[in-house]
Amino acid sequence: MYTVVIVERMQIYLARGQRVRLDALARRRSQPVAQLVREAVEQYLAAESAGPQEHDALFDLVGADGGLELESDVSAHHHERLADAAHGERASRGRPRSRKR
Repeated sequence: MYTVVIVERMQIYLARGQRVRLDALARRRSQPVAQLVREAVEQYLAAESAGPQEHDALFDLVGADGGLELESDVSAHHHERLADAAHGERASRGRPRSRKR
């Protein structure tokens, strides 16, 4: 019994080093480069559909409040607090400072 796989042609650009390493891997495995690329894409898509990973940037926000839940204006100025935390600035206590534009 034969399995028919329908594929679509696609052009991609790789860095020279990536192409050299991919060609070497294809030779070692005696497989076409296209097969290796399809396998890599499948693994990537499976990992992405598994849910958030440890490197997800949203996890960096966990604990970024620095204890701000004790302040009363956090909900009104949460966007400023998160922006400060994302840029590595220490969140100030009390009213957020105004930003110059």
